[in-house]
Amino acid sequence: MEKSKNGLAFLGIGIGIGVILTVFAMVFIIASLTVLYLGSVEIEINIVKDSTEPAPVSTQVEVFANKGWQDTKILVSEGQFLKITYLSGQWSQCEGFGGEACIFVGANGLVFESPHDNVMAAGCKDAKLIARLSNSYPICVGEQFYGKVEQTGYLELRINDDLIGDNGGSVLVSVVINDTLLLPSPPATTTPSDIVSTPSLTSVIINTLTPSPMVTQAFSTPEFTPTVPLTPFFQMSEMDHLSDLLWLECEVSYDLNHYWTIAEECFGFPLPSWQEEDTARFGERFRRDTHIWDDFRIFIDGDVYETDKESGGLYILYKNGYVFTQSVSGDTTYPPNRSLQEVDGKVVWELANPWFPSIIFDGLDLRQESNLEAAYIPYNISDRLIFVAKKDSKYFIVYDGEQIGPIFDRISIGYCCGPAGYSVRRVNEQYWFWGVRDNRYYLGMIGVDE
Repeated sequence: MEKSKNGLAFLGIGIGIGVILTVFAMVFIIASLTVLYLGSVEIEINIVKDSTEPAPVSTQVEVFANKGWQDTKILVSEGQFLKITYLSGQWSQCEGFGGEACIFVGANGLVFESPHDNVMAAGCKDAKLIARLSNSYPICVGEQFYGKVEQTGYLELRINDDLIGDNGGSVLVSVVINDTLLLPSPPATTTPSDIVSTPSLTSVIINTLTPSPMVTQAFSTPEFTPTVPLTPFFQMSEMDHLSDLLWLECEVSYDLNHYWTIAEECFGFPLPSWQEEDTARFGERFRRDTHIWDDFRIFIDGDVYETDKESGGLYILYKNGYVFTQSVSGDTTYPPNRSLQEVDGKVVWELANPWFPSIIFDGLDLRQESNLEAAYIPYNISDRLIFVAKKDSKYFIVYDGEQIGPIFDRISIGYCCGPAGYSVRRVNEQYWFWGVRDNRYYLGMIGVDE
């Protein structure tokens, strides 16, 4: 009987221990499952968080026409994508002066070719919105620009006009910055290769993306595509009819356009300085009116030639006190009466009418005689007349009455302020100019082949 009691006691103790161990085991299992469950939730949350891309940064900026480069305080980093979109507003590059060149326009600027070249961004229309990054070279923007940034800097905006004192108005633009492409979702039939293979054109500051066909209407590209930086080189034009004339060309990259200092690197000699021979061939400026120095006088073979500005825009060239020829010019910010010269014993009168620039050679208006749109910057080389001609919106050089060399889309001409700094240079029987041909930039020099 005593043994039975002891057995039951041991049995009860064993059952109790088993129950306790079972309880501990269940608690351990439940805790383990809980940890695993919470861990899986945490992992899932981390995955969602890591896959979230930063939202594009969007800002609206007002750009004023009467201010120079305006710092937007927007920092754009190398590798980011930049989108600038015109929203509203109008501005003018010469408010209050009247005429087609002074109308109020949007960010795309003037729709026609203005006679007033400007120095801010080569190849862009006057009054167009332009941009740069922290003092870099400017690019065209217009109503919309989209591209990949090639260097870090603060975005600066302005109107494409270097003489801002007479400007008026402003435009409002949207600036969007993102780390990835901002292209719209492609159609279901479009493969990824249709997107990632989009080509790009390299410029100094920003890669201008050429949109794929499905987004052609969404983004615009600059109207003038900068060329890839090139190594300067020489190119001689064949002059079959002229054995004494030398034509040199140096093709330069977009960022070096209009920099005269590269002349020596291109040609092995710098742009020459004004010579006494040049002074002798040009007439002197004199003051017929007590307040204006707009008239010229030159002596050629005993004859005296003088210009005179009359009321109503009438300009007269006198020979020995008698009317030799006359012309009418419109109003402009610079004096249209540019110079009197002697070429081969004949008088050359340069009258830069803002709409019909003309050269009058020995009494004949060469623009009218040759059916040209314009005739610019006459000069003497080897006792023959050389000048820039414009016809059918193209530019070329005329020497001794014949067209020579290639045809250009533009030759830089300017009579005032910034544009005058890169206009044609005529010195020491050499004719220097900047030209654009097939979207390539050239420094040209024409002189005597010694």
